[in-house]
Order: sequence, then C-alpha cells, then structure tokens
Amino acid sequence: MLDACLNPELAAEITCQPVRRHGVDAAVFFSDIMIPLALAGVEVTITAGVGPVFEQPVNSVAEVNRLVERRILDASAVEKAVALAVAELGEDTPVIGFAGAPFTLAAYLVEGRASRDHLAARTLMHADPGAWDALMTWCARLTGDFIAAQVRAGASAAQLFDSWAGSLSPADYRARVAPYSALALSIARRAVSPTTGAPAPLIHFG
Repeated sequence: MLDACLNPELAAEITCQPVRRHGVDAAVFFSDIMIPLALAGVEVTITAGVGPVFEQPVNSVAEVNRLVERRILDASAVEKAVALAVAELGEDTPVIGFAGAPFTLAAYLVEGRASRDHLAARTLMHADPGAWDALMTWCARLTGDFIAAQVRAGASAAQLFDSWAGSLSPADYRARVAPYSALALSIARRAVSPTTGAPAPLIHFG
C-alpha cells in the first residue's frame, strides 16, 4: 500500500481509474493517512487484517520529543503523482487532495495500531497536556504541509479526514483536538493553486 502511494505513476493511475470506469465528478487522490509519517521517516507498516502498525508507539515525553524533530524532507513523489493525475483528467475533472487529521495521526502513533477506544491516546491527552500539545502541533504541521504539497501540484480542493474524532467527547474534541485541525488547515491554506493562483477550498470531515 505505502509503496503504491509513493510510486507517482501507479498512484496517478489508481487515482484516475474510478473516473474512467464510472464517470464520477471528481477524483480523490490515491493516498494513505500514513504517508506524511512515512515521508518524515517514521517506521510504519500496513499489516493485513490489522492496518497501520508502529513498532515503537509514541507514548512518553521522550518519544514525543524525538518524533517532533522529524520533517517531510521530500514530497516530490506525491507532487508528481498529483500533477500526473491532473494532467490526465484535464480541466473538467478536478482532483481532490487527501490527508489524515492530527488526532487520527496521533491516535495511531500513541496506540501503535488501530484501537476501538483510543485509551492510550486519551490518557496522554489528559495526563500530559504538554506532550499532547507538542505531538498534536507536530501532526498538524506535518499533515498541513502534506495537503499544501498536493495543492501546489494542482489539486483543486483537499479534505482533512479525521477517522477517530467520533471516539471523543465533545468537550475533549473542542479543547484538545479541534485547534490542531484548524492549525493544519491554516497551513494548507498557505499553498496556492497553480491554475487559480489562490488557496484551494478545504473540507474537514470527521
């Protein structure tokens, strides 16, 4: 899965296939919420029947501090894939960019894999607000930059997808998650479309 996402020609082909086969109104860029983490050098595998798995969960201050030093150094494979899909589909079929929201990234990182209750993530959230802030700020910047790269490559719009937002209480979501999604979107808005010269419309989906 991760290899396919980082192969520009293959990712562009998978992006375009639903449009060719079904005549849908837009193409959603073929990616995975783990790709920004992989581009930042975080070791992650996609395991059949399990999903993303991290050998070393990020659930201590020391691990958070080590993680937040990482950055996306090269997003050229993603940028090329978007550009190829945009070129093939033309002006009539927009490409919609895609990225995971900060809480979804953080939940996987802290739990080490998918979880039904996200107990470890919620525990870190309440037990160490400073570490939680550092982790979520890092996730927001990473995924915001990832969306921005897609917009600069020609995506007409982009979606920030928060898979696990529904596991939180409204109070926790508003205080400890929503501000970081807002940060990710504000970073994504700094990128301008090569066709319009303006920021792309952004969708937040929880």
